[in-house]
Amino acid sequence: SIIDQVNEVSNNFSVSSTDVAEGLTKSSSSLATYGNSLNETIALVTAGTEIMTGQASRVARGLSSVGAGISALASEAGELKYEINGVTETISLFDGATGEMKNTYQVLSEVAQGWEEMSKAEQSALALSLGGKTQIATISAVLQNFNSAIEANQTALNSQGSAMKENERYMESMSAKLN
Repeated sequence: SIIDQVNEVSNNFSVSSTDVAEGLTKSSSSLATYGNSLNETIALVTAGTEIMTGQASRVARGLSSVGAGISALASEAGELKYEINGVTETISLFDGATGEMKNTYQVLSEVAQGWEEMSKAEQSALALSLGGKTQIATISAVLQNFNSAIEANQTALNSQGSAMKENERYMESMSAKLN
């Protein structure tokens, strides 16, 4: 359930359940439109919010803008070109097997693989092309912390029963017995 996913991610990452819920409120419908699953949306919000502490709404709005930008780029060019140490890299924005547009999480996952090798100027240019000038901080935060997105995605996928287990532990505690 959504409650299990939010609970388990907030228990294992440097985000609160409020951060995750706020991020979902601001971005889940738009990111779903761009093909992202709930797990992937939680993962992206988590990665960005761990870096931009207390700014889950800003991260979520930024991710919605990035998703829109990737979608527009897919419609216009079908691919994303960027540089790593002066060498041009190209990512197809469409799945070769299905012909469907890749979702935001998939594209950022591919881009993140080369993020650390890029110069600061190359990172800035890529962040600008993906997020526009208003979302450079958000896209940079998500990409520099993408390993957290991968782990949060897995955590959310494997979260079934998390909230119930936590409630059971509470009910067994002295605090609950005193109330």
